[in-house]
Amino acid sequence: MIDYAELFHTSYWRVQTSVHHDQDFFDCFYVRFLDASPEVRAKFKQTSLTQQKKMMKAFTHLDRLSAEKTADAYVQCLAQIHSREGRDIPPHLYVLWLDCLMATVRDYDPEWTYDVELAWRMALAPGITYMQFQYER
Repeated sequence: MIDYAELFHTSYWRVQTSVHHDQDFFDCFYVRFLDASPEVRAKFKQTSLTQQKKMMKAFTHLDRLSAEKTADAYVQCLAQIHSREGRDIPPHLYVLWLDCLMATVRDYDPEWTYDVELAWRMALAPGITYMQFQYER
């Protein structure tokens, strides 16, 4: 049986330490994400990408915190910030976000496989799903 949590963590370490690219993993991701849609560019027009990268790094480690109340509180806070009443990030943009993230992982992880991508998607799915469902609340 594949340990998807371990596969995610080792892949995350590889993309963070990749020396095959001139650009940081998260910088590359945000360039890709912003280029993916005019709607995304409009939503991020007034956003600090430095702050976004910090939030994203924390979000990608939520599975490590899953047994702690900290993870729940963090996702709840993010969901409120991104809700219709907050930054108004509609659920369909999370699909684009994840697809852009997976394309960046493929570029940065020299050991990328379909199982690696599945591991990332499994690790991030609970938080993304929660945020999508909280949008209307």
